[in-house]
Amino acid sequence: AFTVIPDYAFNYNSKLSEINIPDNVVTIDEFAFRSCANATLLIFLGTSNCTTIETLAFSNCKKLLYIDLPESLVTIGNFAFNGCSSASRIVMKDKVTTIGESVFNGCSGLTNMVIPDSVTMIGYGTFAHCTALTDVVISNSVETIDEKAFIKCEALTSIGIPNSVTKIAGWA
Repeated sequence: AFTVIPDYAFNYNSKLSEINIPDNVVTIDEFAFRSCANATLLIFLGTSNCTTIETLAFSNCKKLLYIDLPESLVTIGNFAFNGCSSASRIVMKDKVTTIGESVFNGCSGLTNMVIPDSVTMIGYGTFAHCTALTDVVISNSVETIDEKAFIKCEALTSIGIPNSVTKIAGWA
């Protein structure tokens, strides 16, 4: 069985309405599902073994309704879900350690977010332009909030910054 969904595999496929990731997939490569304009569901099947979602893998899938990432996921690459503007819920589990730059930038439907205990850094532009984001819970493992992490989150009314945070960059 295959373990990698390769670069550009379904890039700009407007016919996909549902994306089902088989449990044997370990890596979703760059641009694999970018701009699948009509995809509303992203489902990780069975006991997912997916550890890595690469750069721009699901960017501009504007109709994805929610993003429930698998327990196995460790790394989310830069811009992986950038522009998924209909996603009202994004759930990361406790194995995620790396969140790349601008991962959820432009997820304008997102209303709240919980950063899991495994994450130590909220990267550059991670939640930029999440205009409906009102509430963020940051775990005690986060040490750094990078530049523009929450820029243009105009609805943000609650963010708990734990004592573990030692650096907050400009324009955060």
